[in-house]
Amino acid sequence: KINELFFLNGTYESENFIHQHPLLVAELGSSVILPCSHSDNFINSVSWYKHSFGKKPLLIAYSEHGSGSVTYQNGFNNTNKYCIRTGTCSFNLTIIHLEEYDFASYYCAVSFLNIIKFGEGTILLHKGELMTVF
Repeated sequence: KINELFFLNGTYESENFIHQHPLLVAELGSSVILPCSHSDNFINSVSWYKHSFGKKPLLIAYSEHGSGSVTYQNGFNNTNKYCIRTGTCSFNLTIIHLEEYDFASYYCAVSFLNIIKFGEGTILLHKGELMTVF
């Protein structure tokens, strides 16, 4: 499907612009890859945010589109724990050796000019907690 971009009142909208898995379930100590695929059109940068319940979202990292380099922020620059792999239309976040504070919601976002568009988000759940919910 071809993504269409519309400019309305100085903003842009695009259908199916960012794709994320809605839910990932993992165990303490394991590693996960949070995939993010996005359209290659009209993007200045792509980024990942972490949102823990009751806290403000934190920027994990961003990359200027096409640069191939990643800039980590807010203490997420531990490459032994967090790693982002960039591709033409992907920006995948790997978290190694999951700890309790890693279980949160993660959002991939793209920016164009001064507009940030977020994906639907990925909820990373602890496998043990999932059993108590259901």
